[in-house]
This record gives sequence, structure tokens and C-alpha cells, in this order.
Amino acid sequence: MIVATLLLTAGIPQSQTVFDACLRSQSRLSSYSVHVETDSAIPGRKDQSQFDFSVSGSNALFRMREPATSALERSDRSIQFRKNKVLAYDAVANETLSRTAKANAGYLARLTDVLGPLPEALAVAIDPNAMKAFLGRFRGFADWSIKKRSGATTLYRATKGAATMFRFDGDRGLLREVMITIPKSRLHWTFRFSKSANTALEIPSDASTVYTFTLRAAPPKYASADAKQTMDRMLSAYTHLKSGIILVSSRDGNEKLYLSGRKLREERAGFQWTYDGAILSVWNKKTNRFYRGKATRVVLSEYVVAVGAEVDPILRRNLAHRVPFADLLVTGSTVKSVGSSMTNGVGTEILQISGMGPNTSIFVRKDNHLLQSIAAETVDKAGKMLTQSTREYTYRNIGELAPSSVFELKPPDGKVLPLPNVKLTN
Repeated sequence: MIVATLLLTAGIPQSQTVFDACLRSQSRLSSYSVHVETDSAIPGRKDQSQFDFSVSGSNALFRMREPATSALERSDRSIQFRKNKVLAYDAVANETLSRTAKANAGYLARLTDVLGPLPEALAVAIDPNAMKAFLGRFRGFADWSIKKRSGATTLYRATKGAATMFRFDGDRGLLREVMITIPKSRLHWTFRFSKSANTALEIPSDASTVYTFTLRAAPPKYASADAKQTMDRMLSAYTHLKSGIILVSSRDGNEKLYLSGRKLREERAGFQWTYDGAILSVWNKKTNRFYRGKATRVVLSEYVVAVGAEVDPILRRNLAHRVPFADLLVTGSTVKSVGSSMTNGVGTEILQISGMGPNTSIFVRKDNHLLQSIAAETVDKAGKMLTQSTREYTYRNIGELAPSSVFELKPPDGKVLPLPNVKLTN
């Protein structure tokens, strides 16, 4: 964002009249919508965004869209404000969240509570006080030229390589456009106010419920449409994997994972842990200590690790409401299809991911689109292999809920220790 230091001088009444008319019109808005587009550039950085904000009665709807950059994927998020509740939806990630909100707080404060610091263009569009503060930096200049044409009033001034332009609606005086240019930098905002307002928010039934949205890294490059289709099918399959048994085999040992709605269980040679939806039980076989206590699902990993056990990456992503193996798609990497194979009577599509981090090969089953195996290797600059790892997966009872008895874990000697205190971070 371009920040200009402005020295205020005595303004002329005609320009002040235009600014004041804008402030009066915005303060009178009740049920309305506004569409905002921003386009700014400073040396080394360009920003483009689109915002939509609608108010009707005690409800409001905000939508923010940003294009993809070299580092981040495009975003499209909507937030609905009710009297004392906030619902949000990320259309790119197909994620949703909800939380309580302060009923008497203004929309600017409530948006800031959800999103953090807001772009100034958005604050100006939805809050009369923010608009007043913004225009107050410009209204004192005495050298504005004023033109009225085609239903709009335009204020313009230029000095020492800088130029500023404001365009206001000719009927109501609402702000329509802002253009500021200084050497090597520019700012361009457009506003479109409307008397119609739609505050409805439609959230797909298959959206994943999360606790917080995260910035999504820019996706990798796909060498072919087939490679992208195979990857998309795999991620979708794991998104909808809510119940079943997964057997994991690697040179580090074997694991058995149970998913059954909110209930989970993991078995390894050195430990076992279960979660029945409310109670976490962990048996560390190495120390022969058994722990049990109430735990919130989202922080199970912290408790399990604190008692010397581990959480498999598949379950860890599940607990965080993230898609297993989505972290393979690193910005700057390339995904390509390298053929197909048949393993134990199961056909697989083979994808290679390279360019960033270890070179990874994944074998995606053709029947259920889940991983059959994954192999990763790191090499030095001379091409010499440094590390190599392989994990194989077998699936049972996919889509079936396990009996409640599966998630009951009893101490081997009858002694039960409480879960340790762990420092939880948001």
C-alpha cells in the first residue's frame, strides 16, 4: 500500500463540499452492498484484490478474492455475520468455520477480529469513520481541479511527479474511484455501491470444518492434465475418508490406524492410543505407563507426544482438519505422470513430484484413488543417493464404522496416570 505524507493547508469550500457530501451519503446507508477492487504497486510488489460487502438488517456478508501469486494460491473467502455468530467459507479449500461474535461490535471490528488488519480500501468502504479519516488527509489542499461530467464529480491535483484523483457519484456523492501515483508507485481503488443487498451464504455439504483458515501455498506445476486429475482424485478420496482401517508398513515398523467418525486409534510396536470422541487413552509400552483423560480432539497430538508416543501423519492431518498428503504439493515443484503398474492385483497410477525437497513417487490406486505406496529419496549435487524411504498402505473396511469396543483401551496393570499438562497454542 502506498502511504503518502501530506501537509494540510486551508482548502477551498467547493472541494470540501464534495468531500462532505460523500461522508453524509455513506453515513446514511443502511441496507446496501459495495464492490471494491484494488490494484496497487510498489517496487518489487504488486497487489490486486476484490471485496464485496453487503448489509441487511442485523446480517452482513463479506467476500474477499485475491489472485494467485508466485507464493500463494488464489483465495476466495466469504464471511457471514449474524447477531452473535460468524460463519465463514473458503471456496478454494472447501473449508468452513464458525464462532461466536460480539453482538454490539461494528462490522469493521468484527471483520478485524476474524481476518486481522484489513486493507485500507475495505475499511474505507464499510466504515464512515475510516472514510472520514482517509478523506481528511486530502480535503485541506487548495489546488483541486473539479470537473462534473457523465453523472460523476472528479477532483484532481498534481504536483512534483505525484497525482491524486477522486471520482464521486454525481447523484449521491458516494466515492467511486481513487487514483494516487507517486514516482515508481501507484494505487487504484474502485467502489461500486448498490441499494440491493444479499447476505445469504451457501456452504456445500461436503465442506470440511476447520478451526482456522490458513494461507494456501501456490500449487505445483502439473506436466499434464492426467497428472492433475490423478492428484485431484487422490486428495478428494482422502478428504472423504472418514472411517476404515489403514495398515502402514515401512522399514521403521508396522502401524494400524482406525478411523471411525470422531473416534481414532493407532497401534505401533512401542505404543497404542485411542480416542473415543471425548477421552484419550495412551499406553507407552516402552515405559509401561498408561495415561487417560479428557481431551479436545484438535490438540490430541500434543498430549500423545507429551507422553512419549507419536501420531501418524495421516491421523495428524485428520486431527487438524487437513487433507492427508496435501503437503506433498510444494510450491515450485512439478508433478508428472510416469505410467502405471499392477501391485498385488491392484492397478495404480504413478506420479513423480520433483523440484523441491525430496524426489517423491506416489502410487495411486485406480479403484479407490487412495495411496498404495509412497517412496521418497534425497540426492546430493552429484546425484548420489543420500536417503531413501518407502511406506506402503493397505485398506480395510473403508466406509464402515468400527465397534465402540475398538476405542476402549485398558491399562495392563490397572494403574492410570492423568494426562500431562501441555502448553496449548492457538
